[in-house]
Amino acid sequence: RVKGSAAALIAMLGSPHLSYLPAGLSRIAAPALILWGANDRAVPLRHGGYHERDLPNGKLVILEGAGHIPQNEYPAVVNRLMVEFLR
Repeated sequence: RVKGSAAALIAMLGSPHLSYLPAGLSRIAAPALILWGANDRAVPLRHGGYHERDLPNGKLVILEGAGHIPQNEYPAVVNRLMVEFLR
């Protein structure tokens, strides 16, 4: 519904799917909160597990009932988790 979203999605789908993200995660020493929707159909939940495994101080929180955009689907829950994490 946001202007430009469709064009951005089309561009993303046309781009190479190769990602170097996992290679760099082990170098991030800062604590990291990983919020993942249990029902994410765009990026499987196992990827959240990979990120938690590869981030030295990563913590995965699975949001039951949420899909790919948990911050929109459950904003109060996401905000609470983020505030707790940042404290």
